Amino acid sequence: IDVTEQNLEKITYIDNNDPKPKEKTLCSGVQANICNKKVSFKDGNHNITIKIKDLAGNIASAELQFFTDSKIPKIKKTLPKKGFASGIFFIEFQEENPILLNLFIENSDLEEINIDLNTCSYLGNNNKYTCETDVDLSIHDSEQIKYWFELTDKVNNTAISKPIFLMVDTTLPVINAINYTIDGNTAIVALDVTEENLDEIKYINNDDLVPKEKSFCTSLKDNKCTKKITLNAGNNDISFNVYDEAGNVFAQNVAIVV
Repeated sequence: IDVTEQNLEKITYIDNNDPKPKEKTLCSGVQANICNKKVSFKDGNHNITIKIKDLAGNIASAELQFFTDSKIPKIKKTLPKKGFASGIFFIEFQEENPILLNLFIENSDLEEINIDLNTCSYLGNNNKYTCETDVDLSIHDSEQIKYWFELTDKVNNTAISKPIFLMVDTTLPVINAINYTIDGNTAIVALDVTEENLDEIKYINNDDLVPKEKSFCTSLKDNKCTKKITLNAGNNDISFNVYDEAGNVFAQNVAIVV
């Protein structure tokens, strides 16, 4: 504080946003007209009244508003962690006052993508948020990328996630054919699938009393996999879902009547 006063008594301040505001002394003297003191405040908004008093009882005052945030943002988790990327990216972070979230994707060039924080989900505990964004990576299909997130809070504290290298796979799996033979209340089903990076094939019988997705196979031999499944008497509307390691999925239904 730059002060002009020959007969200074003291300089005080009061935080009007404090639950119990109390006037406190900043300086009882100055050097070269300057009062300089370090003061600690709780995180949040502050509305400060500064008063300069002289020995005759005259008072000058000034108002000061500012915001404090001493906690560095924390990036708790990012996905995908390894393997392949289809274009869907996820982040979980902890920060009371986030203002900017960017996703960076690097290949031959660097792409910066701003994520609207209003689209993120607030988890309600310890200021945690989750955000998901879908990026078109088709121009990088079958290439390697590096990605990371940068999170900035209201006072420009920044957290940067660990860079992760991934192969891009934006090509959907393809079911070429579904063949089956019925034996009583079971069917031997053979799927012909084109997918280089298969994760798993699952199926669900939508006519079950309690439909539940089940594993069909986790690998292909000459683009094929076969499994015996149990059927219901009557109609069986069965959905086959082919998942690849990048998270792409292709679904196809077949109706089997017993």
